[in-house]
Amino acid sequence: MYKIKKSSFTQLEKPPLQSTRFSKGFWLDQFNLCKDVILGNIYRLFDSDEISHCLANFRIAANLQKGSHQGPPFGDGDFYKWLEAASYIYGLTKDEKLKALIDSSISLIEQVQREDGYIFTQYTIKLKEGASAQKLGNSLNFEAYNLGHLITTAIVHTQTTGEDTLLKIGIKAAFCLKELFEEAEKSNTAKTAICPSHYMALVDLYRYTGDEVHLKTAQLAIKLRDKVEQGTDDNQDRLKLAEHTEILGHAVRATYLYSGVADLYAELGSEELKTMLDRIWESEEHCMMESPLLDMQAIILHSTAPTKRMEGPMSYPISLHIMRPVLPSAIFFSTGDFSCSIRKLHMPTGLSNHSTTSFLLR
Repeated sequence: MYKIKKSSFTQLEKPPLQSTRFSKGFWLDQFNLCKDVILGNIYRLFDSDEISHCLANFRIAANLQKGSHQGPPFGDGDFYKWLEAASYIYGLTKDEKLKALIDSSISLIEQVQREDGYIFTQYTIKLKEGASAQKLGNSLNFEAYNLGHLITTAIVHTQTTGEDTLLKIGIKAAFCLKELFEEAEKSNTAKTAICPSHYMALVDLYRYTGDEVHLKTAQLAIKLRDKVEQGTDDNQDRLKLAEHTEILGHAVRATYLYSGVADLYAELGSEELKTMLDRIWESEEHCMMESPLLDMQAIILHSTAPTKRMEGPMSYPISLHIMRPVLPSAIFFSTGDFSCSIRKLHMPTGLSNHSTTSFLLR
């Protein structure tokens, strides 16, 4: 087993994994709901060809089933997030039925992953249908997002099971990203990504394995954002990263981006990054946030809507609340971290921990 490396430029540390348990009350009720109902129901939804087609995409890509890719391109990542939650819960319950489901999921993922570490069911299936090969060809697709969540899940899985089956897959994915970003640097192309979960994932992999290659890959991936041409505020890539002065655009994309940059600062201590993050913090905290009551009202309205169709270049029905309840409960019970894996980097004087939660919730 690896020992997680302590970051050099953080003020606070996460408690050890699985260091906290509750014997009664609200959080125990939430965990039991997650363990007994939510986790299994989400797998049932993913396993339904009619409802989500998520697992069907993996089976088709692995030549275990016939058909075409259906559903959103981030479906792979949603499945990895389910597997992450399942790993957290198994770490506490040691439920053998859940472990069997985890093992079969890893076996399916392994069958889809290419020898070079690349895995994206939409792309794999399209290749079978005659499409031309071009990895990370569309910066507004979710390939890197999916790979990032795969790597994160691999780290959690090996910590809770003591096994390295998924970790080997995650490390292969990380080296695939390394080669793709090095190729992009040579060709002077951006290869940026929306919802860049891979920034955090690569830094976490460095912390867990001690291999500096992964930290350098994260640094390169973030650096390449500055090469974007005709970027947008929505994707936070209209300006070079050091020039960011206010938080704009897609909230989920921003959270992935700035949390990943915070992770990079935590390891390297770049004052340029910290100065930019401080500006973004001030913008978010003092200019963008409404009252907690309005925030909660928006969350409730958003999470109770059963489905919504995303419009634009990709149009498909999505569930607005399918993954929301799972990870917070699972992570909280496994880590004892009230902030649900917050990137606790820098808290300016006078700002509350609630503010930290709202901005840096992973």
